[in-house]
Amino acid sequence: MSNKKTIIQYISLTLLVIYLLTTTPVITANGEAVIGYGGYVSSDEIESGSEVTFFGSIKNNWTGEITVNAFHVKIVDASNEDDISKSIYNITYSEDRSAVSVHSSYTAYEKITVKDSAGTYNVSIYFTITYGSNNTDAYSLINQTLEITQTYEAPRVAFYAVVTLFLALAGLMVYSLVNRFRR
Repeated sequence: MSNKKTIIQYISLTLLVIYLLTTTPVITANGEAVIGYGGYVSSDEIESGSEVTFFGSIKNNWTGEITVNAFHVKIVDASNEDDISKSIYNITYSEDRSAVSVHSSYTAYEKITVKDSAGTYNVSIYFTITYGSNNTDAYSLINQTLEITQTYEAPRVAFYAVVTLFLALAGLMVYSLVNRFRR
């Protein structure tokens, strides 16, 4: 099962790179020096407790090398978007200060198990970068909608209903056998 997930992740990453090579930039940081290409969320509707993969990519159009300091995934409740304290995730994954040469791109991804309540959330993906004496954030995705639904407990309820029914029938059979031998 894990091999299937790994293959799907590699295929997704390959499709993302192809997409990045064929599309135009979404957001620019400080002019055209660093371009944030389209970020990607593996699903825009999930059940609470499910795993989601977040991808982001940037391209170095500056005249020198840039340094990627961190990869960020921020998920904010859409109803309280202005209140950053309502953020359910504001995660920073250190990229160990990866260097990106001129006209090269850099892609990162992270898997997160989302265990929050049902609702509508906004997802932003961005990189903290340094080039020259500038420190900035290069966004790959800004405020994509993510719907989290409540996990449906029907299979568990059905299992307990079947077990209860089985125990009730077994009890009736035992009662019937006991009454038959009493006579």
